[in-house]
Amino acid sequence: MPSKSHASPPPSGNNSIGRIQLQKRPRSSLERSSITLVGALAYVFGVITGMLSRQSMTASLSVQWDSPVAQLCPPPSHMKRKKMNVTMQENRRIKEEQDQQWKERQGLEEQVQCIHQLRNQTVALEKQLEELREQIQNLQKASSIPTSNQKGNDDPMFPKTVNQLVVDYATVPRDDFNDLMDIGVPYDETTQGGGEDVLLLYTTPGAVPAVHSKINRSGLNATTAMENCNVVKVILQDRHDRRRMGVKQCIAIVPNWDSYYVHNFQRLPKQESEFNLPGEYLKAPGHVVDAKFPLRYTSRNHEDNGNYYEKVPRVEWFSRPFYRVLAGYLQNFDRVLDEVRTFIENNVTIADNMTATNKKQTLVVMTVNKGQSLLFHNFVCHSRKLGLDLSHIIMFATDKVALELCRDLGIPAFYDESIYGDFPEESAREYGDYTFGKMMLAKVICVHLVLYSNYNVLFEDVDVLWFKNPLEIFESPELEEWDMIFQDDGSRQTRFRPYSANSGFYFVRNNEITRFFFSTFLRMGDVIDSDHSHQSALTSLINEFASWKGLRVKVYPHGPNNPFPGGVEFHRPASWDLFRRMFQDNNTYPYIFHMSWTLNMDDKIKHYQQLGMWYLPNTTESCSGLDCCLEEPNFVCHYGDKPSMFPCPDAPVPVGYTGERFW
Repeated sequence: MPSKSHASPPPSGNNSIGRIQLQKRPRSSLERSSITLVGALAYVFGVITGMLSRQSMTASLSVQWDSPVAQLCPPPSHMKRKKMNVTMQENRRIKEEQDQQWKERQGLEEQVQCIHQLRNQTVALEKQLEELREQIQNLQKASSIPTSNQKGNDDPMFPKTVNQLVVDYATVPRDDFNDLMDIGVPYDETTQGGGEDVLLLYTTPGAVPAVHSKINRSGLNATTAMENCNVVKVILQDRHDRRRMGVKQCIAIVPNWDSYYVHNFQRLPKQESEFNLPGEYLKAPGHVVDAKFPLRYTSRNHEDNGNYYEKVPRVEWFSRPFYRVLAGYLQNFDRVLDEVRTFIENNVTIADNMTATNKKQTLVVMTVNKGQSLLFHNFVCHSRKLGLDLSHIIMFATDKVALELCRDLGIPAFYDESIYGDFPEESAREYGDYTFGKMMLAKVICVHLVLYSNYNVLFEDVDVLWFKNPLEIFESPELEEWDMIFQDDGSRQTRFRPYSANSGFYFVRNNEITRFFFSTFLRMGDVIDSDHSHQSALTSLINEFASWKGLRVKVYPHGPNNPFPGGVEFHRPASWDLFRRMFQDNNTYPYIFHMSWTLNMDDKIKHYQQLGMWYLPNTTESCSGLDCCLEEPNFVCHYGDKPSMFPCPDAPVPVGYTGERFW
């Protein structure tokens, strides 16, 4: 029986030690180098692969100390791999080796923690990169979104049934738009919460700006938003604020030929009569607009509640009497025009205020009757006190008493009885009465004559006062594009919209359009008389000529910084800073002040006395002309709720008045 072969017995002594010696045979330097290199390469490859695939790092923790990770997260200095050469005599070192291995594990854990931190940072950076890529893709996608009339658009901004009207929209800050597209109307302060932007509608894809996108429609600057618009049509729409909370309004854009007019419909009862009393509203209790009535065609002068100011003059009351006045004026026009031209040449130094901007001389034109003569008298005294040049003023007197006053004051005055013989001498008892209406017609005649004498016109009422010569501002290059420039009346009544131009202070540049404008306005005397308002008829014609003939009209907006303030600033505390700058701060004055928004001449005088701008005594019976002018203003307190040059603590205020006092 063959004998079984046996392995040779281990050497005598400690057998376990012998086995350890067998397994831990010392490696050659080449083997150690190869293993180190292979391990390092394997680990680096694992780290890179893990980063790219966003998977957990599973690299071996048998880190070689010359690997990339070791460079990022260096091991402790005590972690140097040592050769383990255990012998019988080194048993006492086993404990030390075990401690060393524990330290190595601790070091590896620290290194793993560092690796995880690097991994988290890498993931965060990659997430940011993905977000940026997604934003770029969205912008690219949005810029190519088809508009309503483009083929393949599954989600159009507007339905395809209107794609020949409008394809897209954008919004632009209102003030930015107005700076670029100034149409001349006065704008009130921008309101927040729905009134601060302009809505732009694009009618074709080619009009949409390059930067426009589905997520970039709001807040574009005006230049960018309209960079591809060859035509811009501006529509003014009143805001839906607290004043108009009950107005349920719809706006219809109808596909058809262009129209430069707005057609109004309101739910109103049928009108019973064709005419109402002149200058009065349609008689109806409260708000007559009601859903129970059908939509009826109305005029632009209908207010939101359905009331309207009658604009059709009765022939027997207004038209026929006016025709007689107009016929007399036209029959004598050639003669009177020659006389006016000669009068101007003999009384005004020609061409001494012409500039590169104004090719024609500008004359200050006024008209006055006996009843308003005190206001004009004060104007001259006030201007002389300030040393202002009045050499370019010509007065059109409507009666002989006013003519003599002008001569006493040294102001050239023109009077023709064939034109003005039927005009009243007394002052208007109140705004809008018969005398007021007749004097409004006189205001048209004088401007018409001077324009046809080939001069620019600065027209002003006699209740205007100067602080600086206003001619200089109208001759500036910045205003060269405007045909007519007005003071803002401040009233936002329907019949004065949108310009609210005050007819008591305005500049007219002499050109073909403005001459035609005043020739047309002259023929509207019955409208002026029936409305008892020069201003209402003027606004209607401005609207028509701006649209029809491209008349450029600018109105300086009211407010504390207005160079041409008037009654709206005087009577409203919101603008009283303008007067505080005059009296309390640095004596900063505007160009002029117009005492409009005031019932009659008596109240105008009281207000001017309180402002320290009245330079006449309480009576002028014992003096005449310039001899009546006072050296110091005739200051009198009248009202505690109005601006004043000095404090008026004892002046009365209206019953129940709870507003602020000026001082």
